Amino acid sequence: KWLFEATCVMFYIVSPYDLALDDEDTAPQYLLKQGIPMFFIMIIVEWIFIQVRDFTTKGKKLHGYRLNDTIGSIISGSFQQTTSLWFEVMGVGLESFFYKLVYDNMRIT
Repeated sequence: KWLFEATCVMFYIVSPYDLALDDEDTAPQYLLKQGIPMFFIMIIVEWIFIQVRDFTTKGKKLHGYRLNDTIGSIISGSFQQTTSLWFEVMGVGLESFFYKLVYDNMRIT
């Protein structure tokens, strides 16, 4: 059940009624509950597909994962999330600030 729900959220197959919030509702924590675990699950699924592809090509090695790219992507994503959390704890909502800035100055009316 969790995997199905996480996959639906990941690919935006979610009813708008499930995402609609009332005034007293808090925003769902999709990143912690589903985003990060699904990120690693998708890495594993892709790695399995690469292994199957390499096996079916009769030993002809095609380009797959490179360790330095994988580590770099994980570190970059971790840094992004840590920085975002740090700004949120400090009371600086960068996403809200930039959304309001773009909405006020660049929207088509």
